[in-house]
Amino acid sequence: MRPVDGRHHELGDRLRVGRVFLTCREAAAAAMKESGAAAGDRQGSGGRIVTTASVLWQVASETPGLSAYVASKGGVVQLTRQLAAELGHDGIRVNAIAPGWVHTDIGGGMLREDAPGMEAMQAEMEGNTLLGRLGYPADMKGLALFLASPASSYCTGAVHLADGGWTAT
Repeated sequence: MRPVDGRHHELGDRLRVGRVFLTCREAAAAAMKESGAAAGDRQGSGGRIVTTASVLWQVASETPGLSAYVASKGGVVQLTRQLAAELGHDGIRVNAIAPGWVHTDIGGGMLREDAPGMEAMQAEMEGNTLLGRLGYPADMKGLALFLASPASSYCTGAVHLADGGWTAT
């Protein structure tokens, strides 16, 4: 058994939860200022905040070195829910998108489409996804637009999965 590398914990926490909190704080302040502050508008017109979590907030992965990452994404989920509770009275809705495995540069680029030596790992991930592929950043766009639009006016404090069906199995 390999020991858990604790060097990344502080960095993961500071870069994810702390920065998400600061960004949400500024977004909430701007939304309150724009809407004339706490008018008690519960129709969802006070603003929208969409955070990015990960499906790894609710499931574990055997991929080594993810401990700080998954813990911080769990923190983002709870921060999203708490902010929804605190800001709902001001008509500000706060939701999270939780992507599954997505082709990005995260993790040193191991999920990039052209990541050398990662073909077998990516093929296994694809095999565990109902849609049979990894996602792309553009796959998150429609969900983000929905959550930022009036069409989602009754949605707040929720985590919306975009994982190609990975967590459905």
